[in-house]
This record gives sequence, C-alpha cells and structure tokens, in this order.
Amino acid sequence: MKHIAAISDALSEIVESTVEGAFHAPRRLSPRASSAPSAPRNPTAAQASIAGEDFEEGGVDWRVLTVEWDAGLEAVVAWYYDADMAADANLTEDDMHLARTEGVDLDPLECSGIAEVKKWIWDSRFA
Repeated sequence: MKHIAAISDALSEIVESTVEGAFHAPRRLSPRASSAPSAPRNPTAAQASIAGEDFEEGGVDWRVLTVEWDAGLEAVVAWYYDADMAADANLTEDDMHLARTEGVDLDPLECSGIAEVKKWIWDSRFA
C-alpha cells in the first residue's frame, strides 16, 4: 500500500506540473547530430509566398519583407517590419534589405520563424 501511495503522489506531482495534463519533454540529440550545422536551404514556395503579406500583431501593422535561410539560426526565417515606423523614418524596403544583409540594426526590422509569422498572418485575417 505504501508503494501505491508513493506512485499516486508522484503522479499527482506530474499532473500538477503540466498544462492541461500534457507536456513536451525535450528530445535528446545525439552528440553527432547536435554538433553538425544544418545545411543551408532555400525556402519552399509556401514559405516564400508570405513575402509582402501584411498583418497586425500586438497592435502593430507589420509587413513581411523577405523569407530566407538564416545561417546563425540554421533555419528559414521571415524578415518583417513595422510599416508605420518605417514610413515615419522614411525607410524603404531597399534600405531594410541593405541593413539586413549588412548586419545593421534597424528598429522597424525583425525576424521570426516561419510558423510564428504564418500564425500572426492567419490570426490577423480571421480573428
């Protein structure tokens, strides 16, 4: 009975530490897999199709500038910018492309993963 009570207590602790009764355990990568950098790749047609899309997120109007491979993140990312801030600063998309490729930090310009940006676009259209 003590053993069953201990199992019951442990299960209760697990359930309390999860959100809605589920959690994602991090996967352990093999040492070989974690040390090898990802090979650069071009965005798929579906990923590239979000370039030029407008969306609203957090009360800000954004526009997707481009979608491309990011060597530092080892992933395809979407570059997007605050449309109002760029207009107020008289920044063109060419200025932002140049800043992005030269590593210059511009306030209106940000990047995120494709899935996150697609979610924002979806939410902006259908929310």
